[in-house]
Amino acid sequence: MNRNWWYRFIFLILVTVVSVMVVVPTAFDLKEESSYPVKSKINLGLDLQGGLYMILGIDFNKVYLDELKSTAKKIQYTLKDQGIEAEVGNTDVETPEDPMIFISIKGATSADAAHEKVREFFVNSVRLTGKNGNELKYALTKFMKGDIETNSVSKSIEVIRNRIDEFGVTEPEIISQGKDRIVVQLPGVKDIDRAKSLIGRTAKLEFKIVNDEIAAGKLDEWLAKAEKEGIVFKVGDRFSEYVAKLNEFLKNDLPKGYEISFQKTVNKISNELEQKIPYLVESSPSLTGDDLQDARVQIDQQNNNPYVGMTFKSAGAKRFADVTGKNVGKRLAVILDKNVYTAPVIQAKIAGGSAQITLGAGNYNELLQSAKDIALVLRAGALPVQLDFEEQRIVGPSLGADSIKRARTASLIGAVLVFLFILIYYKIAGMIALVSLTLNVTIVMAFLVGLEATLTLPGIAGIALTVGMAVDASIIIYERIREEVRNGTGNRRAVESGF
Repeated sequence: MNRNWWYRFIFLILVTVVSVMVVVPTAFDLKEESSYPVKSKINLGLDLQGGLYMILGIDFNKVYLDELKSTAKKIQYTLKDQGIEAEVGNTDVETPEDPMIFISIKGATSADAAHEKVREFFVNSVRLTGKNGNELKYALTKFMKGDIETNSVSKSIEVIRNRIDEFGVTEPEIISQGKDRIVVQLPGVKDIDRAKSLIGRTAKLEFKIVNDEIAAGKLDEWLAKAEKEGIVFKVGDRFSEYVAKLNEFLKNDLPKGYEISFQKTVNKISNELEQKIPYLVESSPSLTGDDLQDARVQIDQQNNNPYVGMTFKSAGAKRFADVTGKNVGKRLAVILDKNVYTAPVIQAKIAGGSAQITLGAGNYNELLQSAKDIALVLRAGALPVQLDFEEQRIVGPSLGADSIKRARTASLIGAVLVFLFILIYYKIAGMIALVSLTLNVTIVMAFLVGLEATLTLPGIAGIALTVGMAVDASIIIYERIREEVRNGTGNRRAVESGF
């Protein structure tokens, strides 16, 4: 035998030993705490270990409206830096796919001069659609809409992946489907409701000044007026859609630039709305989660209740100090996903860039879990858009276990029949083929572990197909060897010809 053969044989032995070591934890289901040097196992897919399958959709009309409101507030602050006083007014959503917003110019500056400044700083973001005296009307540009559509899905996938990584699910599959859908597969997830809550939560954080000049009785009067027209919240409805309908109906009654938001209490068991406290707040936020740097769970030393502590980036801290300094004595609503969590009175200018979300009273463990989830989604990033659950399938672990059992049984029966045939028909050569097939499957399984790939039912079928094709190849090789031997070729040359 030449030296090259020995090199190949030693290499094969090394690959075999390593492959067997890597596959052992999966084959014998070793626990994490065992002393075995290899800990990794083959990741099982959704169809084998159960889990959650969801399709999430995006309503871009809502995205356009939210982006327009946010841009209008930025325009107001930019004009203020240029010495021009402006006030953000109501929105016009008669054409949902192209919403518009009013901005009133105050003082001696003309509307034309203000618009020139808007063009200078926001030429790619908004376009002028109308002018009436000192009031300008803006809508998003085609460029801005295109940018939103292009980035919304990719950013949402990134945020969902960050949240799932912190949630602790291994090998999630998150892919886009078309321009406005996202498919999420979470194999092995056990707390389905919490996973859905974390994935679907927009985590849109807003700080808005509360208008306390309107009496509470007036708010109740407006709500009663809406109820007479059938605008009520029903179990099963999306609360944000109810709030949007309410504000659209009352837009002529509400003060310009303001809308109604609610602080709501939901029953933990029945999931029914128990209480909703209305607040009249600014339509456009003074500060958003985009200015947030970090969010962590902290414990109040006085009442031992958990809350979410937040710190802002330098620009956000400056704006927060500016907002609080100019609104001393007013209330500042902290709103997360359209729900008012707290609305404390601003006692003095708040410098340093820190704020908090308090969760009220209740069971300590539930409050702590809620605080952790809020901090997680804020830290992982806010979804750029609201995602709607369009389809959901929950695969139980028992179904996956049954699939594994059936696949294992079918594979064993098929392998035994094939091995018996090849041993009986080819004898010693058949034994060599059997060893080769065993090594083939072992190395494939080792690669699955090493590459952290996910094994699914189609994957098991693929391995079975690999075995079948390898047997087929062996039969062709051995029949060629027999043919060469019958023609008088020496055994060594016959083997070489066969392979």
